[in-house]
Amino acid sequence: YYLVWNLKISNQLSLPLLSLKILNLSGNTFYDKINEKRLFANRPNVEELYLNDCWLAHICYERKLNKLPYFAREFRVPLDKEFLFGLENLKTLSLVSNRLESLDSDMFVFTPNLEKLNLSENKFVKFDENFFSHLKLLKVLNLKRNRSYDKQEFSFLRCLDNLKILNLSVMGLEVLKGGMFEFNSRLESLNLSNNRLKRIEKETFKSLKQLRTLDLSLNLFDSLDNEPFYHLNSIMTLDLSFNNVKCWKKEIF
Repeated sequence: YYLVWNLKISNQLSLPLLSLKILNLSGNTFYDKINEKRLFANRPNVEELYLNDCWLAHICYERKLNKLPYFAREFRVPLDKEFLFGLENLKTLSLVSNRLESLDSDMFVFTPNLEKLNLSENKFVKFDENFFSHLKLLKVLNLKRNRSYDKQEFSFLRCLDNLKILNLSVMGLEVLKGGMFEFNSRLESLNLSNNRLKRIEKETFKSLKQLRTLDLSLNLFDSLDNEPFYHLNSIMTLDLSFNNVKCWKKEIF
């Protein structure tokens, strides 16, 4: 069941809910002493954890604290790997809309069974190549509405070879490079909508032979040919709506 608290969350959850599997603390404020981070240490059975819009942030206090709004200064939890300690059975984690800019490189070392991760609507610009290396079982990754940029090489996707659903919408992407999804051959759904895409290199989708749904709507394409789509043998839904395509090559469909 769901547990929602409309109050400040102290640094230990001591409620005797040993059978708890779904925990929703979205929309609440966390208060945490810097040296006491194992908030979920006594929750080994939790499989789904929702911490949306909780003003979480991994910050360098010396460098960034003076830039935060005054009212938020004492209520920012420094997220690192200790924050998720004790959640070894966690399968779903949602950290939507927390103004996160970065996370500890070993953030997910204690959650090896995670299958669904939602980091949408934060302020990530770039992810380290090994950022998701502990998530060998991850199947769903949502990075919608983060502040990516065109030079992002997405090398962090290489270790996610079990990924089936990927959302990279509203990230400011302009070009899809060849080999971008080389190690994600199990992908079944890919959302690239609402970016600034103008070009797709011909090798971009070469490895995605199991892809069934591809969303390229709300981009800036003015012409398309069949080369990028040639290897999509399993595609069932292709969304190219609301682009500016003026030149269609007859072979594309």
